[in-house]
Order: sequence, then structure tokens, then C-alpha cells
Amino acid sequence: VDLRPEAVDAIVFWTRNPKPLFKYLSFLDSNGYKYYFQFTLNNYPRILEPFRPGFDLAIRNFKVLSSTIGKGKVIWRYDPILLSDVTPADFHVRNFEKIARELAGFTERVMISLVDEYRKTVRNLKTLDIGYEGGVAKEGEMEKLLKVIAEIATSNGLKIFSCAEPRDFSHLGIFPGKCIDEELIR
Repeated sequence: VDLRPEAVDAIVFWTRNPKPLFKYLSFLDSNGYKYYFQFTLNNYPRILEPFRPGFDLAIRNFKVLSSTIGKGKVIWRYDPILLSDVTPADFHVRNFEKIARELAGFTERVMISLVDEYRKTVRNLKTLDIGYEGGVAKEGEMEKLLKVIAEIATSNGLKIFSCAEPRDFSHLGIFPGKCIDEELIR
């Protein structure tokens, strides 16, 4: 694979912990690489994300990264949105609002997606004993949650996009998006 800067359109780093890459950012910049980060920050309970960095460290790393490369090159991913006994709708409202307040001014956009119902995902979630019922929400519960999340994002100066969701949530204030966005790369 030709990795010369002139052969690479862009690099998209998709991570929960960009800190190991900090020491390479000046190399990327000085050699003319175009790149941006998809920074997943959910702050879910440890039963769901046992290896995630602690919340304060993740926020600090996000802010350092944004301050170093610019807020337009760091996308916050709140992904996937999973409804369960340990992550009910009110958890997501409080959690999303807490993260959005912390990241206001350090990013311009947030990407969201709903948990995908892959056979392995469903099996793994059921073994966690978290009250996961195949992501089935009460009638309208997910739409109500997404509407509130969109309002929180907007009130914190963030544009909110879905990540390749088959459903259109634009009526809730969520723009249809792509996980890797060629418009952003341009």
C-alpha cells in the first residue's frame, strides 16, 4: 500500500483513546497528510465498556487533541445508542448532556448510531445480564430520546449526524450522515 502523502487522500483515525498518536501528529502535519479523528466517547458503565479510558482522562485527551489539531478535525462519536436496564433513555439524556457540555467548543459535530442487531451482538449483550431485549424500545421511546439528544447537541453548538442509519431522523434535527464523510474529507 502506497502511504506517501501524495498517494493518501486522508486518514481517519477511529478511536476511544488517541493519546498514543499524539507524538505522531507533528509528523503527519509536517509531511502534508490530511486526517481527522472519530473519537468515540460514550461513558457507558464498565460492564459495557470494560477497557475504556476513564471519563476525566477521555475528556482531557479530547480537549488536548482538539486544541492541537483543531475542533473541525475531531468528531465526537456517541455510538452506539443502546437501550438496556443499565442504559435506559434517562441515562442517555444525562450522559449525553454531560459529555456535550464538556466538549462544547472543542468539536463541531457529533455522530450517533443505534445499536446494530447482529446475531453476535445480541448474543453477547444477552450474556451480560443488563436487561437487553434486542434493543426494542417502547413505542416512540427512541424517537423521543433522539429528539432530546438533538436538542442537547444544538444547545451546545454541535451539529448532529447519524452514522449510516437506514432511518431518516432529520425531522428530529439529526442530519443523515456517513461514518466516513467524503464531504468532510474534501
